[in-house]
Amino acid sequence: MYDPFVAEFFFGGKTIVVEGDTEHSAFKEVVESNRSLFGEIHIVRARGKYTIIALCKILNQFGSPYAVLHDSDRKTIITKKGAVRANSAWPANEQILEIVAAAPNHSATLVASVPNFEEAMFGEPADGEKPYGAWEKVRKDADVRKKVTTF
Repeated sequence: MYDPFVAEFFFGGKTIVVEGDTEHSAFKEVVESNRSLFGEIHIVRARGKYTIIALCKILNQFGSPYAVLHDSDRKTIITKKGAVRANSAWPANEQILEIVAAAPNHSATLVASVPNFEEAMFGEPADGEKPYGAWEKVRKDADVRKKVTTF
């Protein structure tokens, strides 16, 4: 499926590629509430690590500067049955690092939230509706807003 919002990064501004809905809602709140400072920033929701890789390849091809924010996640996960297994998303971290490092003229920045955005920004795992919860925290809590803004 083609996402026309993603294609807007071709038309100027500063692009920040984020992994998912939670990061998108938090950063979008900061950008929209202070257009005079962040008016040129375009937040692109990749909807997954492997899409981040594809978007970065495109941005690199066009020589566009950008930043990436994604969750590091954990190397292993515990299944519903209690078994420990490798996290299938983990190998994408290395690929994201490699593609960002390949940006022309070192024009890309990479930030990974350890282990995820909610724990890195809010100090606790998310519960319930993650994007709404992130938006609400950024909107209502000045300390959280400052942390996300300076991130």
